[in-house]
Amino acid sequence: MPMSISGLAAAAGLTVVSTGAGADRPVTGVRVEGKPGRDDGPTVLVLPWKPVRRGAPLPPLADRLEGVLRTAATAVVVVPADRSVHPPAELTALFAGSPTAVLWGPPQEPEALAARLLSLMGRASATGREADDMVLTLLEGDLDVASLTAALADALGADVTVTAASRGQGTSDGVEVAHARGAGFSGAEPSFDTASPLVDAPDGAEPPAATDVVLDLRHAGRLIGAVRLARAAPLSAPELHHAGLTARLLALSLSAHEGDHRHRAAARPALAAILNDDLAARENEIRRSRRLGTFPVRSAVFLAVVPFGTSLGSTGLQRLSREVEAAVLRIDPRAVVIEHEGYVVLVVGADLDLDRVQRTVYRGVSLPLCVGASRPVDDVRRFAGAFRQAQRAVVIAKALGWANRVATYDSLGVTRLLHQLPEYERREFTREVLGAVAGTGDVAAEGRRVLRSYRAANGNFSEAARQVFLHHNTYRQRIVRLQEQLGDFVNDPEVRLSVFVALDLHRLDNDRDA
Repeated sequence: MPMSISGLAAAAGLTVVSTGAGADRPVTGVRVEGKPGRDDGPTVLVLPWKPVRRGAPLPPLADRLEGVLRTAATAVVVVPADRSVHPPAELTALFAGSPTAVLWGPPQEPEALAARLLSLMGRASATGREADDMVLTLLEGDLDVASLTAALADALGADVTVTAASRGQGTSDGVEVAHARGAGFSGAEPSFDTASPLVDAPDGAEPPAATDVVLDLRHAGRLIGAVRLARAAPLSAPELHHAGLTARLLALSLSAHEGDHRHRAAARPALAAILNDDLAARENEIRRSRRLGTFPVRSAVFLAVVPFGTSLGSTGLQRLSREVEAAVLRIDPRAVVIEHEGYVVLVVGADLDLDRVQRTVYRGVSLPLCVGASRPVDDVRRFAGAFRQAQRAVVIAKALGWANRVATYDSLGVTRLLHQLPEYERREFTREVLGAVAGTGDVAAEGRRVLRSYRAANGNFSEAARQVFLHHNTYRQRIVRLQEQLGDFVNDPEVRLSVFVALDLHRLDNDRDA
């Protein structure tokens, strides 16, 4: 549905000086005077009014407008260039009897105003689509609360907030569930203290224009929340109709969202009891959760998350848990997040890409993290074992310096066994096998780098030399010197195994190498 002259003026903040042949006429195009553009169809002409040079008086406007009367423009927008000027009194007399409407704008760049007018016309056309087409378009995308809120904000160019009604409170006191700001939004931060609810207009009358609107969200006859719209320009009748249709989908999505929230609230204490060391309480909770269906019937993965390079108290851990939960729920609405034994523990679907989970969590928190992942589990009775796997994986990842990456239990290999050895045993074995190569100096560190490249290249000297950017002969000389210290690890498999194990043990206990 094309936007009318009066609707365009209201949306863009322009003053109507003369309505010409009527302010309800539609307009579909915009061009700037002196710039190339199409003159066919109902067009708005943007006319810049500026002095010949900076600081000079403005030239007579009547001379400029006489030529406009001979164009096919439906409306003319006069834009003062660098100062705020009121419309001259002779404008009304000049355009008396002319079908061309005259609008007056605040000082701004003509090209920027033309682009904004085109955007408003396109948005009005989009919001004027048939209701069935609009709903079908929404159904093609995600129907979660965040996606619908973002779609509504983009369609209206408004600031949109969805809140859920708190128990025993109204929607104005509800908890914010989703918030989005459309690409075309302009204006200050919205304030809903004076927001007006949407009311039906009398029959045959236009609904009142509003810049702040509250739409109640109801499901099964119960008020469950509200959607709040704010925009600098008033919302038109088609836009309010669009918002009303989207609000019905939002109500369904919010109802499902709140159901998931209640389900997670019941699952948290159950998961904490299952992971506890009290075997009797664990068995009772396992039977109860199976009977009540507390956890989704799906293959799940446990993730243990801890901050890297810093320590958090109980308050900091709770805040980290809230940030992680808010991030991970965007990709897995059925995820369960708790704090347990100093870790943030997540239970997510095994079908999720763990690297995607890590990236999502990383963007949602303000700290570098270490993440350990268990093997997939299908039974509640195996939850405690899966948590221990994720816990061991994250402890090893932190020791190895693996920040902002997922360490899966299966990918750790023999390191899982080596980490269970007492620290003094690990250090003693490293000193016995590596000797001076286990030291803290630069020469020792270079020796370990050469040994690791030798292992990574599976004993291929040429490939190993390329990895560490050394000449082939230089690399061979360094290997020979290391053999003199450590033994013939090139030809003796037993010595080679001891050296490689000692390298792994040294990496577990040495921050510099990690």
